[in-house]
Amino acid sequence: MEQKYINERIQEALSQADGSEAQACQILMEWAIEDPIFLLSLTQPHLKSIVSYAIERALSKDKPVIEKAFVKPKEKPVSMDLPPESFGMDLLKALSGRDSVRFGLEGANGRPLVTRRKQASQQHIDILKSLSSYPPKDHKAGNHKDS
Repeated sequence: MEQKYINERIQEALSQADGSEAQACQILMEWAIEDPIFLLSLTQPHLKSIVSYAIERALSKDKPVIEKAFVKPKEKPVSMDLPPESFGMDLLKALSGRDSVRFGLEGANGRPLVTRRKQASQQHIDILKSLSSYPPKDHKAGNHKDS
C-alpha cells in the first residue's frame, strides 16, 4: 500500500476519535490486527529496527536481565528532617558549591567538567573591600553630606 492510503486511514481514525490521539491509536491498532497488509504497510519503514530488536532480545535471553525500575534499595533512605527556614540557604549552598554544574560546562554524563576557577580581578577585589567597610571612610555615623 502506498503512503497516501496510510495517511487517509490515519485521518479517518482521527476523525472517528474526535481528534483524540490516544483513541486514534487504539482504532489504528484494531485495524492493523484485522488487516495484515495494513499492518505491514504501517511497519515497513521500521521493519529493520523491529527485526534487530527481536534478534537482540532473543540473544539476551541467555543473559540475566536486571530491570532497574524494580531493583529494591539495599538501605532504608535517610530521613532529612530539615526546618523549612533552612531550605533556601541549603539550596543556595548546593547550587554554589564547588561541584555544582554550570550551564554549558557539564559533560555528556551530566557531571560537571573539571575547570579551574578564574582569579578575581583587582577591580573586583577593590569593590568588595569598599563594600565591606561601612560606613564609608569619609563619612562618620549619622553625618552624611546629603543632609
